[in-house]
Amino acid sequence: MKFMSVIGSAAGFLAASTTLAPAQDMAATITEIETATAKYRDVNTALSEGFIPDPSGKCVTAAAEGLPPEWGGMGIQLP
Repeated sequence: MKFMSVIGSAAGFLAASTTLAPAQDMAATITEIETATAKYRDVNTALSEGFIPDPSGKCVTAAAEGLPPEWGGMGIQLP
């Protein structure tokens, strides 16, 4: 089984890991992430491919992880 939050985690990690890269590299990374995850804009596609929502039904927030609340949170985002 796959968790839908894995998509967000991977995208966030890849974007954060390139913060020191030139803007052109960052743009290429963002395009790569968008291309790889585009089909999951339809939550039914993700579900049909074995992703499941977080069983707790809760989003991860920075505050819940002991981080500054202004850092926000992560969860299943639907267009």
